[in-house]
Amino acid sequence: MVQLSYFQHRLSKCVSVQQAAVIFQDYCLAQGFEHCLLQPQIGNLSPLRPTYQMLMNHFGWHEFDTQQWNRFGFDQQADLIQQLSNSRGPFAFTVESIQAYWHKRRDFDLIRAIFRRYSIRQGIVVPLHQPLNSLGYVVLFTTRCLDLEPFIEQHRSELSIISHCFLEKIIELSQLDDDKIKLCGLSQKEWECLHLAAQGLTEKEMAGRLARSADTIKFHLRNAARKLTAKNRTQAVAKALKLGIIRP
Repeated sequence: MVQLSYFQHRLSKCVSVQQAAVIFQDYCLAQGFEHCLLQPQIGNLSPLRPTYQMLMNHFGWHEFDTQQWNRFGFDQQADLIQQLSNSRGPFAFTVESIQAYWHKRRDFDLIRAIFRRYSIRQGIVVPLHQPLNSLGYVVLFTTRCLDLEPFIEQHRSELSIISHCFLEKIIELSQLDDDKIKLCGLSQKEWECLHLAAQGLTEKEMAGRLARSADTIKFHLRNAARKLTAKNRTQAVAKALKLGIIRP
């Protein structure tokens, strides 16, 4: 069985959001869950938005699916948020069992389409109760048909502990990243463009992902280059990588 202390130790030593994502994903895979996601704070994602997008990317979620999840996923379903708020521990779900939380059939069909694309059949939600009544959650997804209740009963505390450790590490690393971004004076949109440029996307591809025009993408990249005292996009990406503002 997976040793909780082993993953806690790895998380304590990691120095980047990417490393933390890999470690948490390793934990999920070791437990038999192929996909996962973290929502740090329902209803107030803006302070961690760059980190959230980076995490979803590291966890293997396509940009379009991330956008659909943000618009129609768990965060938008009041009854589901209420259950998260009232739950003091993890709970299981199947694609069929959560349908009742969506009052609009079309919205649920969009989320079910995501589940189908990733062959997801069920999962476990771990509520993350934080100071000042803040609420987040972790979801572990599996493509298999299993009875998850015995697993939850056996690993209830472990799931909560590792999920909170992961969240705390992400917040810590995000604050360090935010300090670097603010030091350079980059805006959120400029950071997003640099992040995608580091992945090798063209301006046209970035425009499609961010739902903006190619001219707007060029504008943000030029501004980012100016603020980083770089001559062009390539230099700007290289400097941002060196400063640790973005990661490949």
